[in-house]
Amino acid sequence: MRVLVDATMLDGLPSGAQTRLAALGAELHAQPDVDLLHMVRPGVAPLPDLPCVEVPGLDTPWRRARAGTRLDALALEHGAEVLALGALPLPRVNAVPVALTVHDLRFLGATPGVSLARRMWGRTRLAGNLRRAQALVAVSQSTADDLRARLRGSAPELHVVPNARTPGLERVKDTQVLADFRRRIGLNARFALMVGPVESHKGVGLALDLLTTLRAHPDASDVGLLLAGRVSPMAAREVARRAQRAGLEQSVRLCGTLGLDDLCLAYSAADALLALGRHEGFCLPAVDAQALGVPVVGLRAGALPEVLGEASWLEDTTDLPVLASALLDALTPGDFREARLQQARRRALSWSWASSAERLRDCWARLLTPS
Repeated sequence: MRVLVDATMLDGLPSGAQTRLAALGAELHAQPDVDLLHMVRPGVAPLPDLPCVEVPGLDTPWRRARAGTRLDALALEHGAEVLALGALPLPRVNAVPVALTVHDLRFLGATPGVSLARRMWGRTRLAGNLRRAQALVAVSQSTADDLRARLRGSAPELHVVPNARTPGLERVKDTQVLADFRRRIGLNARFALMVGPVESHKGVGLALDLLTTLRAHPDASDVGLLLAGRVSPMAAREVARRAQRAGLEQSVRLCGTLGLDDLCLAYSAADALLALGRHEGFCLPAVDAQALGVPVVGLRAGALPEVLGEASWLEDTTDLPVLASALLDALTPGDFREARLQQARRRALSWSWASSAERLRDCWARLLTPS
């Protein structure tokens, strides 16, 4: 079974989508009956260990929507039997069946950073656009439920293919190495970590307000915040402005995207991970944190309850005193905290790229099986 996989949404910087495609690609590449070829942007090599072909002109929604004829030709040129796409809008493809992966539907609501035009497209055109696929792949049951709610009546086959922990991510135990990392980032006291793009929909503003509330407590006046992820100059200025206004200049750090080695250090040095987005499709950083024994504090929203179970500190509200109390509990050593962290490690290990790759293979195979 030869599958042409869309990876043109990747720009070469670390991301959850890149982790997913690399991990699933490695698992499927090892199977003798699956032959993958990934489409990537020209000049970008986000999947160096997997077979790739450069495909220009799929880097904007407008170009993607009009690329059906080109994708038909590519599928025929490379002998593909299935086309696995990974971003909206979905073009009209006629040569082979299409499976579309959907991470979340945050653009349907009044989410900060999402344009009115995109929200309107989601409300009026999304269902019809999704029906161009023969199969939909959701990264969590939460996303699958959102899709079913939008696709009343006839709909493509729907498959849940979840994520798992980041391959190669290990806890660093060398205290000197961790101390050097703390000095490098300028946070020598306890700190909470956020991993992902520094954007409003991830709850960065809420995190800054939460830190201010937490530090008013006498047992948490030393806690800082490390934001690890891609950040625009405008977002960096906004974080700096808010931190200065709250008197947190020395306690908030932006370190940009991290490679695997530094990501291991960040998790290992962190005292908690914050997951404050309301529309998480899966939330890889939360699973990574659980796997490495870092408590996760966040909102009971999106896929987080499904992914983390009871092995976390999730709250139903954005009320700052409530969240600050949860974070303080997560930071405080004790038998209760340790028992929950042990449960979290078991929960994190229950997610498997091998199992997810098998699910994805079955999804593609069903597209080639006569009904």
